[in-house]
Formats: sequence, C-alpha cells, structure tokens
Amino acid sequence: MVRLIDTLMGRSDDPSQRIFVMTKITVADNGYARLRRLDLNLLLVFDALLRRGSVSEAGRDLGLSQSGVSNALARLRGALDDPLFVRTREGMMPTDRALELSSSVREALDQLENALAPAGFDPEAPRQIALACHEYVAAVLLPSLISRLAYEAPGINLLVRPDDKATHALLDARSVHLSLTPFARGTERYRSERILDERFVGVVRRGHALAKRKVTLRAYAAASHVLIAPTGEATGMVDAALTRKGLQRRIATTVNQHALAPRVVAKSDLVLTVAERLAERYCRQHRLVSFSLPLALPTAQFFMMWNPRLVAHPAHQWFRDLVREVAEDV
Repeated sequence: MVRLIDTLMGRSDDPSQRIFVMTKITVADNGYARLRRLDLNLLLVFDALLRRGSVSEAGRDLGLSQSGVSNALARLRGALDDPLFVRTREGMMPTDRALELSSSVREALDQLENALAPAGFDPEAPRQIALACHEYVAAVLLPSLISRLAYEAPGINLLVRPDDKATHALLDARSVHLSLTPFARGTERYRSERILDERFVGVVRRGHALAKRKVTLRAYAAASHVLIAPTGEATGMVDAALTRKGLQRRIATTVNQHALAPRVVAKSDLVLTVAERLAERYCRQHRLVSFSLPLALPTAQFFMMWNPRLVAHPAHQWFRDLVREVAEDV
C-alpha cells in the first residue's frame, strides 16, 4: 500500500521533496489525506479496464452497467487529473500515467484481498474458482473433481474454460485461478507442479485387423488413422516418430475434439493413437479395443499452474490439494 500511495500522489524521487511531502501528509492525515478523497472501489474499475480494454467487458466482470463504469472512470480521471484510458478502434488504451499506476494498483488490490480473506477455508461459503483446463485433463479429472466438490465444498462454483493462448494473461489477472495444462511454459512467472504422466496406446474397433494380432510397426504405419487436432494441423508426434524410422502414415481424418474421435473409430477402420486413460474410457463406452504401440513415443506430462499470489490463500490451497488427490486416484 505504501508504494500505491507514493504513486497516486506523484511523489518525487528527490529525497528533499519526499521529506516535505511526508511531513505535510503526516500533519494532515497520517499519510492518507489523498486516499480519503478517493473511493477505493474506483481502483477495481481501473484494474478491470486495464485487463479488459473494454468498458462493457469491465462492467461484466464487476457487475456494473456500462454507464456505471463510465461514471467511475470520469471520477478517476478527475481525481488523478489524467484521461487514464483513450478510446481507439482496438479498445480502451491506457495512457502513460495509467501504465505507471498499473502494477502498483494490482499489487495493492492483491494485498487487500489477501488481508481480508478469511483466516481459514469455509467449504460452505459461496465462492467461484476459475479453472483453465486442457481437454484431456477435463475428460480424465473433472468428473471426479466435480463429484468431490459437491460433497466436500458445496459452496464452490467451478468455472471451467479452455486452456489456450489467453491462459497466461488470465492467470496474471487472476481471472483464472488454476491451469491444468500439458504446457509448463512461463513457469518462471508461475508456480507449477506435475500432476499426471501419460503414455499412448492405439485404439481400433472390435473386429479390426489390428485387434486380432500383435501390431507390427509396418502394419501400424500402413493403416489409415484419425488424428485429434484441436488447431487443425494434420500432423503430430506420431508422424515425427515414424519419419525417424523412414515411414509415414495416412491421416484419413482429423477431428478437433477428443469426444468425436472414439465415435469415428467405432464406425470405421481408422486407428486412433491416444492417451491410455482416455483409451480405457473409450473402450468401455464405445466397445473399442486398445493395443500397445510398436514405436516409442515420449510420455505426456500434465501440470497444474497458478499465480504465486494465490500460494497462501486458504481456499485455493485447499482446491489445489483436492486436484492432487483426484489426480493420484485416476
């Protein structure tokens, strides 16, 4: 909070000026004279505008109308004597003054939220936890995770969104509290922990030629395949491994969702290469058969990743412990 007060007041780095300002404020109001004239709720509006770059989206985050956000911004502009945000085609762009304030405001809001958080975790208290989740992890962990939440922490509402390129920005803004991801990128900025290791197997329909015998490398490469490709790229790590062996496969179909792949396999002669835990589910649900792959593929690793500012938060500590327990049991 001291840093925020310094920044809001435009305090000089000149030691003589700092002493003068401190003396003046101490006499006036013990260091908080400027803050007494500022509604601290306006800082929430400032932070939301900085994150979203849109009056309407900031309003949705805060439960305010567009006019409510605009009125708050007008009050902030008057209090700080700066436009703070300028409307452009790309959205509300922060001024230099707003960028100067941004880290201090974010830090102060984090400190206030942590200071006001309950000393312990109340599982009955209403709370929303936002989770960015890779599709594989969602299929494997979420059913058990949601079941445990309903029984052990009925006050928690779980908001699940895809793990994608926006995840890091959302973690920074704490619009997402935890990411379950195969990508341990950016770990210097976040806390991360490996929760799952996974190997790959092949899956075919019952009665398929590859289900009747041990699968050789050449038979596997000669088959027609379906590839799960969320981004639409018609190649994967299997193709890289086959290339190193001087072989290639035909990818007859790509699908952009894991849930579609087993349905395609059940109605065709296509081969699906997929994580083993998913394969077990597909085989039970769609009467498929799995087989060991005749080539070595790297083990897939999945992580949970979170903003270090949530390390000591009781509710989020409890939730991360729950994710660990569920991952150990699958």
